Amino acid sequence: MGFSIAAGGLLCGRCTAQHPGETVPLDGETLALLRNLAEKEPRVLKRMKVSPRAARALESLLEKYLEYYLERKFHTKHIIRSLKKVNTLNE
Repeated sequence: MGFSIAAGGLLCGRCTAQHPGETVPLDGETLALLRNLAEKEPRVLKRMKVSPRAARALESLLEKYLEYYLERKFHTKHIIRSLKKVNTLNE
């Protein structure tokens, strides 16, 4: 499976193979994480255990998605890290 940023969603394996370079490949864990983000409530998400690799893959996908639709590059990593630090301090 792959995620097409231009199409705005998931593509089956065959469609992903037909559009190389236009899709972001997703492994099972990253796909499950993406689905959980779309379907679950935030309080449930806080208890999820996610591998660092899947977290990085999803962060990269979301960053590319935002850059595509906002039509500009920006430094989301710095913003996300700052928010994480603030949230950690407030807990």
